[in-house]
Amino acid sequence: MVGALMRSVLGALLVPGFSRRPRPRRRPDGSVAVPGLVHGFDSPFEQDGWLGGHLVFTSTEVTFSVDADGAVALRSIPLAGATVSVGPPTVPERRSLGSRRVARIVTGDGRSFAVAVDHGFEDALQPRRAVRSGD
Repeated sequence: MVGALMRSVLGALLVPGFSRRPRPRRRPDGSVAVPGLVHGFDSPFEQDGWLGGHLVFTSTEVTFSVDADGAVALRSIPLAGATVSVGPPTVPERRSLGSRRVARIVTGDGRSFAVAVDHGFEDALQPRRAVRSGD
């Protein structure tokens, strides 16, 4: 973690316009892993209802974990029968989310969730198009 921070700082100082920003990781199984936020799970660590961590998008679920390896506080949002809409945050959410893109998910059993990703990570939302209804 410190090494990544140092590479970013040194890169920005030595090469103007250089940014060592993480990119979506496409996995061999077709899933996409990105840093992001999730809303809809109760936790004492949430801020304005949002939890920061790592998201893995597949065609059947979105998985959230607080660590990049997916081992800590693992939660999943099933996408079978879910409706998904993607757009900017609402006006009240902008305080917490800035300009991130938000996917709002209502599961087949009626539970509501939202996931937010930074600009540049929108392609992580693509695997979910296969289960999107109402398009």
